[in-house]
Amino acid sequence: MSTYTNKHSAVVAMLEQARNNHGYNMTDLEEKTGITRSQLYRWINGDAKNIQQKSFQAVAHNLGYVITNAEDGIEVTHHIQTQGEPEVLQQIKDKERIIALQDEKIAQLENALENKQDLIQEQIDSIEWNAFNGHFHTVVTLDWPDSIGESIKRLLDGNIVGRSIDNVDNLDIISEYLGYSISELEGFFDIGAFHHKFKDHPIEQIVYSKSREKLLQTASDIPALWRAMKNSVQNKICNFYTPVDYIAKDGSIIHSDSLSIINFENKVVQSKTTFTKCDQN
Repeated sequence: MSTYTNKHSAVVAMLEQARNNHGYNMTDLEEKTGITRSQLYRWINGDAKNIQQKSFQAVAHNLGYVITNAEDGIEVTHHIQTQGEPEVLQQIKDKERIIALQDEKIAQLENALENKQDLIQEQIDSIEWNAFNGHFHTVVTLDWPDSIGESIKRLLDGNIVGRSIDNVDNLDIISEYLGYSISELEGFFDIGAFHHKFKDHPIEQIVYSKSREKLLQTASDIPALWRAMKNSVQNKICNFYTPVDYIAKDGSIIHSDSLSIINFENKVVQSKTTFTKCDQN
């Protein structure tokens, strides 16, 4: 049981416990509570603190809490405890739910690969790495879990894929297009330093927000894709194109296109990148 001075602090605590202890995302919370995601975000961010009693009760009831008014504030108790069911059983149920979602995603990927295997192989054969001329070349080592169990553990910790940029060339050309000094670029690329969370790498500071979201989603899908491809792609090497928008020092957006080779066995991605000026701000 916990006591809170007001409804806002109590609601935020219940939402954060649901996210941190049970792996719920904002879509899960919207479905469970009946409160829109935008309203949930406003509560969590502190942009809205006036919570109606009806909404307060809906959050508590649907997330499994009992609320009681007390002299020193609002008492919030998870009624799993009052019913005598151990908390560990709820955690097991939550993990089983995550496993089921992972299994479903793997099945979808395996089905897609099976149906499009000829197209995938044709694309791989048609890309000539040596013929692609980029402005710069990077080598990145990724670290992702090999098992579903480890994926779940990392998913709960928020670090499902880690990375280090091991090499980058032609910093002078990158400087010409983006406007940063060589020393500033060295700080962004942080050569050789491993970052446990993909999104915490300093290179993210100069990647446009929409590109960051797409890259993070791609990185998060890699463990499931790797397990699906183990028995589908014999050489376990995949070539693909990736568009990335960078934020120049003057605030303008510089578009780039990369041809990348990911070696699933070694967990290494090599990319050749070509810049193209972009008008958006």
